[in-house]
Amino acid sequence: MNCAQIQTTYTHFLLSYKQYVDNSVKTNN
Repeated sequence: MNCAQIQTTYTHFLLSYKQYVDNSVKTNN
């Protein structure tokens, strides 16, 4: 795996996690 692939995977992970948190906050409120 090269740096570009790691960066892309990490960014995708962060976006997915942010979306998950946003959904959780909306559900709890």
